[in-house]
This record gives sequence, C-alpha cells and structure tokens, in this order.
Amino acid sequence: MVGHWSAIGAACGLLSWATEARADAVTATLDWRIPSSHPCLHPDAVKRSVERDLDRPVFRSPEEADVQLVVRLEAETAEAGVLVDLVSTGAVLGTRRLPRAKDDCGKLDRTLALVIDMLVDVPKEELDQQRRDLQPKSVARPSPPPERPPERPPVEPTPPKRAAEREPRVRIAGSGSFQMSAGILPLISLGGGASLVVDAPRLPAIRMTVEVLEGGRVAYEEGVVTFRSVGGGVGAALFRFEPTRRLRIAAWLDARAVDVLANSSGFSGNSGGSRWVVLGGLGVGARYYWLGSLFVTAEVDGVVPFSRPAFFALEADGTDTTLHRVGPVGVDLGVGLGAGFW
Repeated sequence: MVGHWSAIGAACGLLSWATEARADAVTATLDWRIPSSHPCLHPDAVKRSVERDLDRPVFRSPEEADVQLVVRLEAETAEAGVLVDLVSTGAVLGTRRLPRAKDDCGKLDRTLALVIDMLVDVPKEELDQQRRDLQPKSVARPSPPPERPPERPPVEPTPPKRAAEREPRVRIAGSGSFQMSAGILPLISLGGGASLVVDAPRLPAIRMTVEVLEGGRVAYEEGVVTFRSVGGGVGAALFRFEPTRRLRIAAWLDARAVDVLANSSGFSGNSGGSRWVVLGGLGVGARYYWLGSLFVTAEVDGVVPFSRPAFFALEADGTDTTLHRVGPVGVDLGVGLGAGFW
C-alpha cells in the first residue's frame, strides 16, 4: 500500500515539473510571407513539425504569443534562401538564414523546423534579457561646452588711402627727323627738321617745328640757280588717340613761315634773292614708343602757301625772266627719332 502511494506521489511531481516547464516556455505566432506557389515550404507542415519536436503547443494568435516569427524569401527567385526573423515588441531580436536546398524539399522543410525549434525553445527569462539588451542604455551625456560669445566677422583691413591725385604735369617730347618736301621748290627738297611738342593739362597739345631743306640746283640758259628754304612753324593738335599702349596718333593744324633762298650764278644781272612764304598745313603724325621714353616718329603734312612769290633773273637786255614761282600746294614727309620728357 505504501509503494502505491509513493508511485502516485512521483507521478504528481513529474506532472508538476512538466507544467512549470510548459508555463515558462516561449510561444510564437507565425507570420508566413512566402508565396503559396513555392514548391517546397508550407506553413502548416512546419507548424506540425515544430510542435512535434518540442512536444508542446507553440503557435498562438498574435495577441497571445510572446514572439513573432517572420518567414520570408531572401529574394524573388526560385533559388533564393529563406530568412527567419525573431521579432518581439516590434524589435528584431535575431535573424537566421537557410540556403536553398536544390531538389530536396523535405530537407528544406526539416531545416526550417529545426531553426524555429532553437528560436522558441528558450526560457522567457532569456527572451526578456534579449529585449533588455536591445533597449538603449542611458548614458550620461557630457555637459555642453560653455557658449562662446558670437564671433565677430573678420574686419578687412582698410586699404591705405592713395595720395591725392596729382595735377597732370606738362609733358614734353622732342624729336629730330629726316625731311622730304615737294611742290614748293622746283625740285624735291631734302633736309632735316626738329620738333618740340608741349602737352599741357586741359589745353590742346602745341607743336613747334624748324626745318632746313636743300632744293637742289636748277640750270637755265644763262646760269644756275640753287634753291634752299629755312623756316619754322607752330601748330595745335586737332585730336589724339592711342590704339595701343605704345602707339599714339595725332592730327595737327599749323602755320609756317619759310624763307626761300635762290642763289644764282652765270647771270649778267642780279638774280634770285630771298622770299618769305607763309603757309598753312594739315597733317597726321604717329609716335611708337619702343624703348621706355624713346620713340620712332613719322609724319605727313600737306601745305598751302598764302602767297606765291616768284624769283626773277635780269637779262642783259634789261628784261626779267621768271626763274621759279612758289607752287600752289606742297607735301612734306618726315621720319625720325625722339624722346619724351615729363
């Protein structure tokens, strides 16, 4: 009789231990996201296999389950693996991956069931610990650094004031040139000249010129006459412009006074003499600065005499013969070198 009651007591203890073990077991809900067209996996078969392995009810409704098992394909292909996510209170506690078993559906079903077995066959205390591990731990934040006063924008240094602009100074340029003239004397005249240009502020530039020309020897029946001219003039610039930094071009209007000399030999009486001629001129000149203040100059001028005196020779019979009358228009060309001073 005593042995009978001992056996009953042992059975009750074993039943009590199994009930406590089942009460402490984790339950789950299966979120099956694999298409029904999949050739191998079927949710009902997986559920039956898991509960047979664990020898207890495992799957419950989402409201009663401790965790959620999300079963999904790794990719939308037939050869894709299977992923199992263990989710609790919206957080993924872990993920397991199952490779695709070719031509062996039974092996894939069995492998998936064993993976779920390991995920849910844990005490609830371990599951709670996993949840706590996922919660962000409160870490003492370092105190913020003291606020620095707002930085002032950098102040750009004030550029040094330039000295007051000086009044433009008078600029002076002088040049010497080789001259050639035609139209005034009987032959083409060659000689030299010099000019001085004064450029004062707010006034047109003024040019002063001097020139000496040899007009050559002209032979007549009774003798020879040598012509020469010496003169000078003054003019003003009509306009000036500088196409480049080195090149300057100007147009000039000037007036000249020239003493034309005719020296004769071989005539019986007084011949030749000296005649003053006043001319007006209009020309264009250019200066090219090739080395500092040194420049090359070139000019062309047209001149018109205001009077046209003539030169006579006294013949033996007392008559006068006209040797030369100053021409109605003349052209002067000049090329030379000069320098500017200012």
